[in-house]
Amino acid sequence: MASWINKSIGVARSGFASTPKAVKRGTAILGVAISIALLALSVKSGISKISVSHLRLDWLAASLVSGMVYFIALGVGWGELNSSPDKFKSFGVWSVTQAVHFLPGGIWTPATRAISVEGRAAKKTAMVATESVLQLAATAIAGGGMLSLSNLWLGIGAEAGGVAVFLIALALKDKIGTEAQGTVSATVFYLAGRIAYMVSYMAAQLSLGPSSHFPLIGWSACLSWSVGLIAIFAPGGIGVREAIYVSVLGSTISETSAQAGALVGRVVLTVAELAVLGAYGLAAGRQKAKQALTQRQKP
Repeated sequence: MASWINKSIGVARSGFASTPKAVKRGTAILGVAISIALLALSVKSGISKISVSHLRLDWLAASLVSGMVYFIALGVGWGELNSSPDKFKSFGVWSVTQAVHFLPGGIWTPATRAISVEGRAAKKTAMVATESVLQLAATAIAGGGMLSLSNLWLGIGAEAGGVAVFLIALALKDKIGTEAQGTVSATVFYLAGRIAYMVSYMAAQLSLGPSSHFPLIGWSACLSWSVGLIAIFAPGGIGVREAIYVSVLGSTISETSAQAGALVGRVVLTVAELAVLGAYGLAAGRQKAKQALTQRQKP
């Protein structure tokens, strides 16, 4: 199995290297164009509903804080999955590789993150794949919990699917190269992060006005994130997530409100992500400066 994965990676790598630059660039530009078009179509009516003067700042603040908790949980989860002894350093690896997901195409983050994993290509690929799989499992569990409040059996089905995926990943830990404790800890952080993600979207929707459809908002946020993860042509799932969010939620609340909520949620989460990445950058800079000062003071 490992040799087959290594061979597949080698073929993909050589194929990518031999692809003309114009084709690569054109494909990336096309992906961005499709994403922007999807985003524009998804929120075109919602933009008119957003009035900055009428936005609830308290709910926006709650959305921002929840979004920051979400990204911090993802970073910590990556360190737990790798069973890294240096949590600060592993969070740094996550931060640097997370930043490249703003580039055209959705493959850059897992590709660069895989480079940081020690071992052969098979282990590198398995580790980043496991990260995505565990996040999907946590999303199914958290989203299923919200869905069960409005549709019991569908919600239970989603939760059961998430638990099953987690158990499979746990059973394959030796082949993947992860530890049982790391897999469990990472999943716990991903689950906590996904709950914070749902809360962020709920608060973003509430910043536009009262709503009582919390279960559906949470489920829509989870489902849209999952589809956006698979749509690798879209940087950060932009456009795809908004389209799914609006299509699911727009059947219950007004489509215009759903579009506005999708746009506000996207903006707030982007700010939250940049805030977390920036905070780590500042902390890392301080630590590096302190280490340099210590070195200079040594006799």
